[in-house]
Amino acid sequence: PGANEPLYDTFGEWERSPQATAGITCQACHMGPGASADQRGANHGFNAADGRAVSVLIDIPSAPIVRGGDPLKAVVRLQNTGAGHAWPTGSPFKGIRVDIYLEAPGEEPVRAAELHVDLVRTLEDAAPWKVIADTRLAAGEERRIDWEGALAIEAPVGPWFLVVTATPTVLGEPAGQAVVERRIPLLAQ
Repeated sequence: PGANEPLYDTFGEWERSPQATAGITCQACHMGPGASADQRGANHGFNAADGRAVSVLIDIPSAPIVRGGDPLKAVVRLQNTGAGHAWPTGSPFKGIRVDIYLEAPGEEPVRAAELHVDLVRTLEDAAPWKVIADTRLAAGEERRIDWEGALAIEAPVGPWFLVVTATPTVLGEPAGQAVVERRIPLLAQ
């Protein structure tokens, strides 16, 4: 009572989604087929990876990166193309951390130019726990993240990668393995 919106509102998120407008039910995604094609089974789980709800598009105008040179610029677009509700949904304490960085692989990988973007709900610290901010992706929504990173002149020579990951969080801390990982090879000069 007194909160400005429900803390658990997956169904409400679906009601406001393009999927609901198109007549796609929760069961169409969350319940696999039953014994016949005409009825649904009792399984409420997914048989696919948790990251299937989001599409990640990465635009890099030029792939070479020069050590000690100008920064490499990239645009990362996250699109909620697979969930008929917010991504992530459910508990207000759960979120997704998107990390974008340069990495030189090896026994001890070297990282540079790290950027962290959290897709979460931020609540007041005390009852009624009003929602202060909500940066999750609504159904059908796209988020653009502009990133740029440079390598120091003393950075290792060799292969580098632009890495984009999405990792679940609980109370702002990573909780488990990345559900999305993209690695774009770069030529480091």
